[in-house]
Amino acid sequence: LTEQLECGGNEPDSSDELLAQKEEMIKCLQNELIKIKLKEAENEDTIKLLSGKVCQSEMEKKTQREDIPEDSIASLQEELAASKLREAESNLALKDLRSKVWELNNMWLKHIKMNESNSGTPEMPSTPKKFLGSLLEGKSGMAKLEEELMSTRLREVGG
Repeated sequence: LTEQLECGGNEPDSSDELLAQKEEMIKCLQNELIKIKLKEAENEDTIKLLSGKVCQSEMEKKTQREDIPEDSIASLQEELAASKLREAESNLALKDLRSKVWELNNMWLKHIKMNESNSGTPEMPSTPKKFLGSLLEGKSGMAKLEEELMSTRLREVGG
C-alpha cells in the first residue's frame, strides 16, 4: 500500500482506488482495534476475577491457620492440666497407701512377736484331738499357713 501511494500518487484512477483501499484498510484496522480492545477488556475482567479468588483463598487460608492452632493448643493445654491434676491425686493416694501398708506391716510384726512371747505358756486346747495336734506340730498347721501367707502378702505390697 505504501508503495502504491509513492509510485501511483499521480494517477487519478489509481487515487480513487487507493482511497478505497485506504478506507478498507482503516476499517480492517478499526475492526482489529475493536477486537484487541475487547480481548483486553476480557483479560482485565479475568484478571480481576482471578485476583479476587486469590485474595479470598488467602483470607480463608489465613483464617484456617489462625483458628485451628488456637483450638488445638487450648485443648492440649486443658488436657495437660487435667493429666497433671490426675497425677498429683495419684501420687497422694500412693503415699497414703504406702503409709497404710507400713502401718499394717508394723502391726503384723507386733502380732507375730506377741504370739511368739505367748507361745512360751501355751493354752490348753479345748478338745483332745486339738491337744494331740498341737503336741505334734507345736502350732496348728492352719495358723502357721495363715501367718506365712499374711507375711508374704505384706512383703509383696511393701516391696
